[in-house]
Amino acid sequence: MATPAEALLSASLGLVGGVLGAVAIERLKAGVASLEAEFVRLDTVEDELFEIFEMPADIADRSSALRRLVSKRRRLGQNIRRKVIDGEAYKSCKAQLVLLDGLLAKAEDAVPLTDDIERDIEAAIARLRSQLRRSSKTAKAFAFLRGDA
Repeated sequence: MATPAEALLSASLGLVGGVLGAVAIERLKAGVASLEAEFVRLDTVEDELFEIFEMPADIADRSSALRRLVSKRRRLGQNIRRKVIDGEAYKSCKAQLVLLDGLLAKAEDAVPLTDDIERDIEAAIARLRSQLRRSSKTAKAFAFLRGDA
């Protein structure tokens, strides 16, 4: 039979472990929500980039749409930098972000949308999404919990 001190210690450790576990799960859930927000941002950037390419060059709203999209792309890059912890994985993401910057420059120059540009946009977004799924802090936490890390 346990002494009162041992029972108190056991209960305290159980409480602390439960609180720490709950905190870890909440952080993981927040990480998943944050990662999902980045996927939504990626989809938005892709959709808006296609819309800008389809806009005629002489429409006044085109320049404001381009400024908003450049701002979203910049924010996307900042968020990816925080989420991707591995240097090599970030370099791969950065390469796709630079490709998106080049596509934005083409949109600013009112280059017409071609099949090649369309494929480049879709491929860059797909590679960014894939890289984020594999390399984000949240993905690393899931791998650790599964025992894959």
